[in-house]
Amino acid sequence: MSTDEERRKLRTQAERDRPELVRAIISGKLRLGDVDPNRVDFVMLEDEVAQTGQGAIAVRSNEHLGRSDKGVFLLRKIWERELGNLAEGRPLKQWTYRPDMVPTYPSM
Repeated sequence: MSTDEERRKLRTQAERDRPELVRAIISGKLRLGDVDPNRVDFVMLEDEVAQTGQGAIAVRSNEHLGRSDKGVFLLRKIWERELGNLAEGRPLKQWTYRPDMVPTYPSM
């Protein structure tokens, strides 16, 4: 068996193992440090644990935002606008960083 075939075989096995490893880690039966990084694509495993661990996307239609939630509302509207532009192939907002926008904190 060639080296490429061996890699493909190992990769296929790792892909089959990953969902089981993710479930074990999220349930607390296993820790990331317990997983042999040579056995599985460790970056993919970490990403999947992080994403799966967040749970289902919350339904926001039943929320009742108040005045103190203006910032949350604004960020969601910007996010919705930019995703719509991306989906429709329209230009996205070109965000820029300005040094004068660095937050300042009162001295104690």
